[in-house]
Amino acid sequence: MRRARLVTWTPLLLLAGLGALTAWLNKAVQSGAPRPETDLSSPDILVEELAAIKYNPDGTRRYRLTAKRFEHRPDEDSTQMIDPVLTQYHPDDAEMSVRARHALVSSDATEVTFTGDVLIERAADAVSGPVRLTTTFLKVYPEEGIARTDKEVVITGDNGTLRGVGLEFNNRTRQMRLESRVRGQFKNPRAP
Repeated sequence: MRRARLVTWTPLLLLAGLGALTAWLNKAVQSGAPRPETDLSSPDILVEELAAIKYNPDGTRRYRLTAKRFEHRPDEDSTQMIDPVLTQYHPDDAEMSVRARHALVSSDATEVTFTGDVLIERAADAVSGPVRLTTTFLKVYPEEGIARTDKEVVITGDNGTLRGVGLEFNNRTRQMRLESRVRGQFKNPRAP
């Protein structure tokens, strides 16, 4: 009879022992060495030689982004790039690219701030020739195709050079507005 009781209680004793062992292991793991705190100022994403393309719903390219180095910092929710190149494509318009030494992308990716030797190049289209713009600082809104700066800009085209301070450039409408201190030098395209 004692033996029958032991056989009856054996599974319960094994479960109790297993429960005690699990509790002991859990306590041993939890009381181990303290976990290091995460440094939120350090990048949580780091990419060398980045190349990314965003497509339109119809499968055509919307824009392409390349960078020598790309890093995201969780403390600011910011993305920084070294030697970035942003190229925008539009099916009915000329290709435009922006390059610089550095760029900072907003947390929602709707704004890209380029700094250091900023260069915008717009390819020729059926209406106008190629355009080249240089400045030291530029904010680009890729979805809208708009670029702005409050710094000095130099715009060079087939027919001359234009300088000014402050600019808004709409890639879709091909309109540029210089804010102040505008001066330029143009040549007659029909002159020999």
